[in-house]
Amino acid sequence: MEANMMKWAKQCLFYHPPPAYRNYWGQNIFMIGDKYYNYTLPSLAETAVISWWQELQVFGVPENNIVVAPNEHKTGHYMQVIEKCASGE
Repeated sequence: MEANMMKWAKQCLFYHPPPAYRNYWGQNIFMIGDKYYNYTLPSLAETAVISWWQELQVFGVPENNIVVAPNEHKTGHYMQVIEKCASGE
């Protein structure tokens, strides 16, 4: 997976490749403005994760907590963050 994603990242393209290209794996892309220019890499990574976490506040989830198409893309980053937390990794 890492080699596949690095191959894509090295092209410096700011969009998601087709799902089949990435074996249907999720992919998180994040962009920041120049006000973060002096941030350290760990701070930038934390900023990205916080942004993805906040998708829940922006878009919400249904009362039954089941997120399905077509709205799954709105909270996809959030769902990946909580899945990682829930798995204990």
